Amino acid sequence: MPKGDRGGKGGGATVSVPQRNAEWYERVAKPQADDLAKRIKASKNDRERRYHEEMLDTWAGRISSTMGLSRPQTEQLLNGKLKLAPVPEAPRAPLPKYEAPFKTFVNSYGEATTRYITSGTYERAQKRMLKGVEGWLTGRGRKR
Repeated sequence: MPKGDRGGKGGGATVSVPQRNAEWYERVAKPQADDLAKRIKASKNDRERRYHEEMLDTWAGRISSTMGLSRPQTEQLLNGKLKLAPVPEAPRAPLPKYEAPFKTFVNSYGEATTRYITSGTYERAQKRMLKGVEGWLTGRGRKR
């Protein structure tokens, strides 16, 4: 078994992450973390150093949550002890388009049409009215 496949504390361990997360890490997170590490080393006083350390800690948390890694894994990744193994993602199927139910409407000229005729304001008013009626029927809307 090669050394990198053991995943223990030895150097060269790898972790599998989705392709888009690995790309985000290389493009955004790694340069930002490297820049903050340089700023920590170049800090002139404790206040400046603590500020940059807090920012680096914030970035480490963002990296952990985005990539689904534990905090120790993130620290190893930032220190170069952990490598990423991008896993290609399966293509996502497009979401189905919403289609209004087939219904015949009568427009203001008295003509029958299958075009969906409504407005956002009307739909919100209907929803609000339905909510009020349901609340009244269930007793949630009544004052005692």
